[in-house]
Amino acid sequence: MQVPTILQLSVALICCGSSIGCRALEPVASFSTLPHGDALEVMYKTTGCFHHREYELIFKRATALDVTIVRVDLTRSEAQRTFITNRTVLGDLELKNDEVKGLDRLLAFYRSHPPFGCTTVDRITFSQRREGKVIATEKFTDGSCSFIDRKDITWIGNLVDRLPKPILPIPSPSK
Repeated sequence: MQVPTILQLSVALICCGSSIGCRALEPVASFSTLPHGDALEVMYKTTGCFHHREYELIFKRATALDVTIVRVDLTRSEAQRTFITNRTVLGDLELKNDEVKGLDRLLAFYRSHPPFGCTTVDRITFSQRREGKVIATEKFTDGSCSFIDRKDITWIGNLVDRLPKPILPIPSPSK
């Protein structure tokens, strides 16, 4: 068994000892520089006084940057006395250049570790994969609500809102 050195333990404590941010030694690529063949996986959880939402987003570059958005819901199973995770693919989007630049600014915003001051808290993890292996990960917790008014940032809700709304069947009138 290999025993970690003091230096390794110190780096781990400095990197991940804070609930505000945790970074790999190598940061993930920006959205605009994500190499072909790599994927940037984003796990996004937002909770506040009146909401709890969770999404998984997978960004890949074909000719443009594309994203697949998945909603994650937890339901309680009384029979199993546990929570069951349900994933629903909401759809795919091809991102516009302004959206990609806005996502780069979102990542820079999270890296700046803004001060807390809001009841809404976002927890977000960025993981970059190459050939199926995670090569970089960054984790952030944001309770500032300070990016909401910034029009130059693309936040996850902007992407979810762009998805086509499902078409619900119209009930037939009863006779």
